[in-house]
Amino acid sequence: MPHLAFPFSRGYIFCAGAASGPAKKLSLIQFIRPMIKLTALFRKPSDTAEFDKHYDSIHTPLVKKYPGLRKLELTRITGAPIGDTKFYLMAEMYWDTKTAMDSALGSTEGKAVARDLMSFAADIVTIFFGEVKS
Repeated sequence: MPHLAFPFSRGYIFCAGAASGPAKKLSLIQFIRPMIKLTALFRKPSDTAEFDKHYDSIHTPLVKKYPGLRKLELTRITGAPIGDTKFYLMAEMYWDTKTAMDSALGSTEGKAVARDLMSFAADIVTIFFGEVKS
């Protein structure tokens, strides 16, 4: 029986369907909401053009290779309600579980992301993780 996964509101609906026939039936198996989010918050770099070039062409493709990554969300910070902001970019990465995130961070792909991050943004990034609540 084939299984399908449909993205839905920061989660996934997993369905099982009939293997053959013109009217394939789907039944809901499970709804899994990503439970862990890793956030990288970057202060303004001294050279924003060079930072953007590296982040977009080198770092983001590496991040997208994280095993089990459900979603990558990038926010270019453009202001604050009052005054200027010292922040420039926020990257949010979602996994189903902390175990899945830990496994991804310790993987070969995860180590490549960490090496690259330290090579161009070690002095301007803060990284933290937490449980996603609706």
